[in-house]
Amino acid sequence: MTENSSPPKKKHWSRALPWLSVLLTLLAYLPVVNNQFVNWDDPNYIQFNPVIRSLAPQNLWSMVSNFHSGYWIPLTWLSYALDFQLGLLEPWIYHLDNLILHGLNTLFVFFLSLKLFTFVREKDSKLPADWPVFSAFGGSLLFGLHPLHVESIAWAAERKDLLCGLFFLSSLLVYMELAARPTRKKYSLCLGLFFLALISKPMAVSLPLVFILLDYWPFRRSNKFSSVFLEKTPFFLTALLAGWVAFLSQTQVGASWGLNQSPLSFRIMNACHSLIFYLFKLLVPVKLAAFYPILLEKTFSPDYFFSLLGVLLITFGCFIYRKKKPFLLTAWLFYVITLGPVLGLVQVGNQAAGDRFTYIPSLAPILLASGVFFQLLSQRRLILGLLGILGAGFLGYGTFQQSSVWKDSITLWENTLRVCPLNNLIVHQNLGKAYEDAGRHDEALSKYRDAQNPDHNFLQPLWGEGRVLSAMGRLDFSIKKFREALALNPHFPPLHSDLGMVYQKKGLEKEAMGEIQEAIRLDTNYAEAYNHLGIIYRSQGQEKESLEAFQKALFLDPDNPVYLRECLKTCQATGNFKEALNLYKALSSHSRPLLASAF
Repeated sequence: MTENSSPPKKKHWSRALPWLSVLLTLLAYLPVVNNQFVNWDDPNYIQFNPVIRSLAPQNLWSMVSNFHSGYWIPLTWLSYALDFQLGLLEPWIYHLDNLILHGLNTLFVFFLSLKLFTFVREKDSKLPADWPVFSAFGGSLLFGLHPLHVESIAWAAERKDLLCGLFFLSSLLVYMELAARPTRKKYSLCLGLFFLALISKPMAVSLPLVFILLDYWPFRRSNKFSSVFLEKTPFFLTALLAGWVAFLSQTQVGASWGLNQSPLSFRIMNACHSLIFYLFKLLVPVKLAAFYPILLEKTFSPDYFFSLLGVLLITFGCFIYRKKKPFLLTAWLFYVITLGPVLGLVQVGNQAAGDRFTYIPSLAPILLASGVFFQLLSQRRLILGLLGILGAGFLGYGTFQQSSVWKDSITLWENTLRVCPLNNLIVHQNLGKAYEDAGRHDEALSKYRDAQNPDHNFLQPLWGEGRVLSAMGRLDFSIKKFREALALNPHFPPLHSDLGMVYQKKGLEKEAMGEIQEAIRLDTNYAEAYNHLGIIYRSQGQEKESLEAFQKALFLDPDNPVYLRECLKTCQATGNFKEALNLYKALSSHSRPLLASAF
């Protein structure tokens, strides 16, 4: 056996490399821990989600048996519930856990890529002995530090990305062991981890196809295709079931778009554009935004055509070189297949692309780049070594800066409008809500009006404008805006409930009661409407009815601090001090400002 063909010797310093990549990653993400929640999914997933506020059996059952916010992701809900037990609604708890999960994923990427690169080096003795460990270090560092991944970590509501990534990578790691030495225990573990990935986020449905890619290269198991495909049958059946459930859950909340909203031609062209767009962002991670709007008018634009041409050329090139350089075809197909569920061919949501979608798909180009870089490094150590250090510094700085973009809702959406100013109605709406919550009413009105478009029946900005006008005391104008919003959708309970409160401010008790009752008729489980009903009853001196309404609201949403506060006020008014003391204790565990406002 020649010196080059001998297996690489383990060096003590190499054991520190995975931990170094994790440490550098955690340092780059330090700003995340001080970030607040943002008004994009965080309220529905965490702040106002009654399901996560207890580990009681009925809550655990609800996580498993219901669709929440358009998803069936019970493991993600459970992780939030555990965070709630640790720190209630303190944002740093949720952000810290996201960061820990990303650190674990970075560690998994190291060991996964080390196994892959070691296998490749065993087949090609011309590669340097230390190439696998250095390439694995580079791959994990790129994965950990890349600014394109900030959205998945800094956004508390994207916990599903990180949990899915953790079990996706661990299932992949077990499969690599399974392919080398199959056992029933490994097979069961691999399937179990795949299932955990799916119930964290359904994007993991692509994993069985990834296994087949690895069978093609580097494991070369394709000569046993029938048996190889047969062993994946349980994985494919699980993936199909998860895909069906995901489609049902998105359809239930109206997130799926029809062809009349998003034509097939646009979906195909946008899918090709996204494939090139994400590669470009991996190469040049600048002008990253939380929301990239759908622009139907760009369907046949030059950049979309160039993207289509780019996809065809890359695919053709990888196919031509499939025998000489099979890793190119595997890397490209891994990238395309793992992105497949979010390329918009089945359009879900109103975004054209999303940085978070690259969390797992970016692994293929990252490992390819790392492997090539460290192969070249052995020939030009000084120049490429300096470039590597500069590149890592650039990525770390970019991640540090991008993490600060997610500091709060105002910072996030102001940055998004700077990057994507055109036709971004959703962002104007979200920024308007952020200004509204901050009490910046004039700016909120301006943004809500920017979000309105006669070509889009979008009631949210009208609703927001009505709320702000009410807060400013311009009640007649507020009522007008609520009526305009109700003309778009008369069956939306929150609109009726909020309109009822405006009538109550004007002293129109009959109209107020009518709107609140209509909201309850439309949704008998709408807790906020019962809370508003309790406020109206209390203003009329009907303390008994007020208490019953608040108790109904708390039955539907037991730990909601706003409902606790209002119920406490009614108990104080009626002299029910024993119940008031219990409510006081419950409220004190939530928020001191809310507690102070109860008196």
